[in-house]
This record gives sequence, structure tokens and C-alpha cells, in this order.
Amino acid sequence: MAEENSVDQNIGVDESITAVYKTYIQSLNTQIQTLQNTQSTLEGQAKQLQVRVEGLKDSLALMNTRIAQLEASTKSLPNTVWGVMSTPYGAGIVIVFIIALVLIALKKGFSISKGNTKISVGEDK
Repeated sequence: MAEENSVDQNIGVDESITAVYKTYIQSLNTQIQTLQNTQSTLEGQAKQLQVRVEGLKDSLALMNTRIAQLEASTKSLPNTVWGVMSTPYGAGIVIVFIIALVLIALKKGFSISKGNTKISVGEDK
């Protein structure tokens, strides 16, 4: 009878170990499933980021092209009359030129006439 008790106890221990093992395996399977789901989610997010990076690369290329165009137009701008006048030095030159014209006109004299009206400034010969 002692042998039967020890066999029954061994069977009970084996069943207990099997139940713990099954619970552990189920827990591992659940964790594996969670990791697989996380992996799928991360792969999807990685693909979205890849698409965004490609879009940013295209945008960067367009911006670099536009910057190069603006730099080229800026370099050629001072070679035109309007380009020179748009710089601070050009504006100063225009102001000096206008003052010089006014001084010359005042020194030499000028007159404006329209019909019977005549306006004279400076020497009128």
C-alpha cells in the first residue's frame, strides 16, 4: 500500500508539473504572439517612415534646385539697372543723381509753360 501511495503521489506531482509546464508554454505563446504583433506594427511604421523619407528627399532636391535658381538670379541681378538700384549702394547712387540733376537745373534755370502760364526757376534767358 505504501507503494501505491508513492505511485499516486508521483502521478500527482507529474500532473502538477505538467499543469505548470502547460501554463508556462501558454504564457510563452502569448508573449510570442505579442512580439509578432509588435513586429508587424513596427514593420508597418517603418514602411510609412520610409515613404516619408523618400518624400522628404524629393522635397529637399526640389528646394536645392530652387535655391540654386535663386542664387543664380541674385548673382545676375546687380548686372541690371534695376538690380543695381535695389542694392543700398544703388539707391545711394540714384539719390545723388537726383540731387545733382536738381542742383544743375536750379543753377542753369528752367521754365515750364503750359498755355498762358509760365513757371521759371533760376536764370531765365
